[in-house]
Amino acid sequence: MTSHDIYVLGLQWSFALLNYLRICAYVPTLRRLARPGARSDDYSLQTWVIWSASHFAFLMMLLEQSAYTLNAMIVVTFLNLIMCGMTCVFILRLRMPRTDQSGALRMRK
Repeated sequence: MTSHDIYVLGLQWSFALLNYLRICAYVPTLRRLARPGARSDDYSLQTWVIWSASHFAFLMMLLEQSAYTLNAMIVVTFLNLIMCGMTCVFILRLRMPRTDQSGALRMRK
């Protein structure tokens, strides 16, 4: 095994480990947003939409470069896209007006 092979192997493992941790890092935000009484104004929807769009663009680029053959980078990027997208949905859900039992529209706090 050459030094370049060791370098590439190290890059692959660091990519895998750091992106696994990154995917896990979304969980506390999603848990907070799912809690009763969560406030959506504590989170920037614009930021999460930009991150989602960035993951989508990167995913499409990876798919194009790999001739639409799945690999680990594509799977990890897809998972990051899903987690960012879920966060956007949670924020949007909190910002949507809802109706009370009388049918009157009221904004969430």
